[in-house]
Amino acid sequence: MIARAHAAGQLSLAGGGGTVGRYLIDEQGGKHFSETAFAGSASVHDAKACFAGERCVGTDQVFRINGTRVEAFSGMATDLYDLLAGGKVEEYRRQAYERREDWPKPEDIDNWGASSFWPDGTALAIRVVPKRASPDDRSPG
Repeated sequence: MIARAHAAGQLSLAGGGGTVGRYLIDEQGGKHFSETAFAGSASVHDAKACFAGERCVGTDQVFRINGTRVEAFSGMATDLYDLLAGGKVEEYRRQAYERREDWPKPEDIDNWGASSFWPDGTALAIRVVPKRASPDDRSPG
């Protein structure tokens, strides 16, 4: 039961949406994920990021801090996400354990600010969103 709750947590971090509920019993909130009225069940893993060559899938939020646009990403290694979403918890646990020392280190990730990889394959990162040229900044076509 602990492994299933952990799997639900991993999927939630990565925006697993409806796949989260398969790992929870009703007392843990599994029932909420089967109801379309629950806002969290609509969360999707619609963001992708690559950290030092490691492809990740998850969810992101873009917000402003003193007028500066900032992106926060939470997710996990794509191959591990696919295992959990497919119900293969034991295979996920085996692969995560085998790779526990191989995740990117913050100093290896140059296109994000603060970042963190955990031994279970989850990732958190934040960065300033690159500025796009405004119509006034573009050269005439």
